[in-house]
Amino acid sequence: MMCAASLIATRPLHTQVPSPSVSVGFGVDTSITDVRNVVSLVRAYLAKPDSSARSRGIWSSTTEFDRRIGDVTAGQANQGFPATVVGVISDGIGDSVYVVKILYARADSARGIAPLALQRLYAVREAGAPYAFRLASALPRITRNWERRSKGHITFWYVPGHKPNPAKIDRAARFVDSVAKLFSVPPPQHLEVYVGDSMDEVQRMIGLDFFPESSGPGQRGGGPNLGSILLVGNPAIGEDYLHEFVHAVLGP
Repeated sequence: MMCAASLIATRPLHTQVPSPSVSVGFGVDTSITDVRNVVSLVRAYLAKPDSSARSRGIWSSTTEFDRRIGDVTAGQANQGFPATVVGVISDGIGDSVYVVKILYARADSARGIAPLALQRLYAVREAGAPYAFRLASALPRITRNWERRSKGHITFWYVPGHKPNPAKIDRAARFVDSVAKLFSVPPPQHLEVYVGDSMDEVQRMIGLDFFPESSGPGQRGGGPNLGSILLVGNPAIGEDYLHEFVHAVLGP
């Protein structure tokens, strides 16, 4: 039985592959200085979409999450597909932060389109940045006011409106410790678990506004197993998706 869950960590499921081309979509006006700078920043990042972005000065390190993990969507979005910047939109009043939307898709000779992902990053104005801006992840911005509960090695985060289940929280924390003890391995230093009502909901939280899922009836399929951040999009399972906690303790 497949369940809606996904694990994300500091290393992606797929090796990040540069996009062979980066185009600009309708409405992205590069005659505007900020927009032009952000597009140049995206092109520089997509030429080498990996953790070196921080040392190259094009990925922000202002939040603990961006310093520690960076682009949590890279393993899914950056798989060598052509990229199109389809939006550079001010995030509220002012010009210090822009929402950047990037579509990854291929077209065949019959003009059929195969979209892979619609990625949402943030461009943050920072002093000394090579393009006046640095990229940042959606996750810490989206979740900053979410309810959270911690138990043992796990912190659970809840999509607004989703109620914590104390019994499942306790069971999950005990289970992680028991797996580590059974296999004589150290427990994970820390796990972050994001709980929502659908995979669409939790994927949007990390900055994937579209990513393919298995079609057909039944429960929605899971996502990649990457290690230290667990996304749970099945409310019937909630906090104690024990199968994925085994992977979090023992590896893929």
